[in-house]
Amino acid sequence: YGELGKILSCAQSLVDFARRAGVDLAEKRVEEISRDGEILAGGVKYRGKVVILANGSTAAEAGIPREMELADHDGGIFYKIPDPSRFRGKRVIIVGGGDTALSHLQRLRGIASRITLVHRQKTLRFEYGAPEKPDEDGEVGILLGTAVDTILGDDRVMGVRLKDLASGKTRDLP
Repeated sequence: YGELGKILSCAQSLVDFARRAGVDLAEKRVEEISRDGEILAGGVKYRGKVVILANGSTAAEAGIPREMELADHDGGIFYKIPDPSRFRGKRVIIVGGGDTALSHLQRLRGIASRITLVHRQKTLRFEYGAPEKPDEDGEVGILLGTAVDTILGDDRVMGVRLKDLASGKTRDLP
């Protein structure tokens, strides 16, 4: 994973250091933050002078060929979903298998005409909630053990070429 491996190693080092230093780590979903600094997470109230929310939702490049070219020119690559209505009636491909990918799927469900979640691993790695099974009507599909090989389209995303990581076979998804 190269750069990603370095980032994950650094993050783990920070967590290990915090534990050794006696920092209270509340690995729970934050439900509410009040103006007076009180935090409700997992039904428990916390208070501190410093709060670090490490929510894992930092936009990150996936390293897919043509990704940056299209992202830089408003070609249909998104790292955040500030306005789900922008995706109304569109086919959406979400690359990833963690909490952020799941959050995007949940925000777009019922808005996008089709959502396909593509994840390189054989299992999803979410901590909170679970995606429902793919729909009978095909609104949501989940492809595990699959990578986006390249993005199709000249100046806009028109589809992706998927690669089954077990067999090496590729197929296009419009």
